[in-house]
Amino acid sequence: MSETEEKKIETPEDKLCKLMLDKRGIRESSCRTYISALKKVYVATGADGKIENWKWLKDYSKVMEAINKQEKLTSKKNKLTAVLVALSVQKKKDSDLIDRYQKKLAKWNDQYMDELEKQKKTQTQRDNWLSYKELVKSSN
Repeated sequence: MSETEEKKIETPEDKLCKLMLDKRGIRESSCRTYISALKKVYVATGADGKIENWKWLKDYSKVMEAINKQEKLTSKKNKLTAVLVALSVQKKKDSDLIDRYQKKLAKWNDQYMDELEKQKKTQTQRDNWLSYKELVKSSN
């Protein structure tokens, strides 16, 4: 083992990723995606500096306020999923808190499915949609 490896300090992100890999059997790329989402939620809570621990996830109101700053429902769902994964691998699980987050995610999933069933484009899809004429023109 090199000196660099010996002296490497494990960050809270590293520890959480290890737990996710061990307990959830996810891929490292998924772990990085969850950690990135969690960092964005952390910053959106108004926190500054580095994440020291994951205790801030226990503040349901603050976390949900931060997640609700997202415009797109899919972004909200993704951030909340990251929160749930992080909480689910903790040694001391707060079942009531996890249940609250899961209920919110279920509500958002229902909303998302309702939108899909309508088969209407979202505002983002409408903004980015090319007409047939534009498509033909861009391919030439």
